[in-house]
Amino acid sequence: MNSKKDIGDYIQKKRKGCGLTQEKLAELVEVSSKTIGAWERGESDIKNENLEKLAKHLNVSVTEIIAAKDMPGLNEEDKQRLDQAIKELNEKVESVHSITIKVENRGFISMRMGVYAFGLSIIALFSALWACSPNTPIFSVICFIMWIIGFVFLLFGNLIIGKLENRTNRESHKE
Repeated sequence: MNSKKDIGDYIQKKRKGCGLTQEKLAELVEVSSKTIGAWERGESDIKNENLEKLAKHLNVSVTEIIAAKDMPGLNEEDKQRLDQAIKELNEKVESVHSITIKVENRGFISMRMGVYAFGLSIIALFSALWACSPNTPIFSVICFIMWIIGFVFLLFGNLIIGKLENRTNRESHKE
């Protein structure tokens, strides 16, 4: 498998060979010139639909871009079959990725339910103890403090899970 940098070097070589600037290629592929630059430096992945447009405008196959080299030994029919296989593989990878995100989100829901259950259990237990206990000041203070700890646990537990969920979603959208 070639590195992103190898693929980027190949894209740059082909772009220059076609007499295109980054700006013109960006216009043809319908991305920004910064995106083209990031691809050429090997700093960014190329989405499947952009890979196909890029191959079209550089007069190469998707297979040649991924291999980062010309493949003169392959006829057009073989290149098209390889390109189709790569497209189908990318679609399956994207499908698995979306399923993974759904599973991660279910995991966050389970964590939230655990936080609710634990926090509410603390609150309910010490509320019941407080209601059933003799009215000694020290016991009332302990129950009140534990009751507040239950609420704090609910509040901060959900805030932390929300931050983790947001970070995971941002990271998955970068890919």
